[in-house]
Amino acid sequence: MADALLVEGDDILMVFDMNGSCCSDFDHRSIAHEVLERVKLGRKIAEVRTGRMPVLFTHRGIMPLLMALQSALSGKTALEGASPLAKSTGRQVLDPRVFIHDDPTVNWVLGSCPMDAEGVQSRRTPLIEAGIVKGFYYDLQTAGRAGVSSTGNGFRRAGAGDYFEGQPAPALTNAMVSPGCESLSDMIASMDEGIIVDQVMGAGQGNILTGDFSVNVHLGFKVEKGEIVGRVKDTMVAGNTMEALNSLAAISDCAEWAFGQYSSPAFLFRSLGVASKGR
Repeated sequence: MADALLVEGDDILMVFDMNGSCCSDFDHRSIAHEVLERVKLGRKIAEVRTGRMPVLFTHRGIMPLLMALQSALSGKTALEGASPLAKSTGRQVLDPRVFIHDDPTVNWVLGSCPMDAEGVQSRRTPLIEAGIVKGFYYDLQTAGRAGVSSTGNGFRRAGAGDYFEGQPAPALTNAMVSPGCESLSDMIASMDEGIIVDQVMGAGQGNILTGDFSVNVHLGFKVEKGEIVGRVKDTMVAGNTMEALNSLAAISDCAEWAFGQYSSPAFLFRSLGVASKGR
């Protein structure tokens, strides 16, 4: 993990990044370099108007939307009828450029494992392919109730020390979103006016079951005529995950690991609600 704190007058900017690997030659210098580059971009503050505009989420900023998808693709949530994707297997529900799978077999990644907590062998599980729901992730219990086989996603939540909270439940290992075909620089250049969301405060607000989200932007940037002109302050972005993923302008051609938990490209959405305090 690397972080930087910049204080100028009454303005405080904190930039952080973290990742993890089971490989001994993990490149920690690249994380420090990335933090420094974002500090440089954030020294100038830019004005943002309230309204609807294009919003680009980086692989770090996209976390709240992926959390909503993670909940929607859980076999347990689907069985309980709480998932907006319940009974959607085989149907196209997202933009055809969206591909998502869970893969605990990737080398050196923190979530990889030979089997889950119930002894089911690990394997790659396709969840969304070309925007079509291919299936859900299950443990033994939810798979039995659904009349399917476990996907090897039964894990027990660990509390303090060796204490486990309850019985195994469906959980993702390495959530991976496939990259698209646009470079990040081209995506930014295509924005006449919009913002980039790079870090959010916490997991955001909203309803994770319906996909509604409202996030406070911890670190974001204003884009004007294809150029980053400064950092945004006191700004929120709101929308619905399913609707946003059906209104995609572009997906970046490079997926990166964020926080050692998931791999994702950047997403440029055509129009989301942006609110800026006092503007």
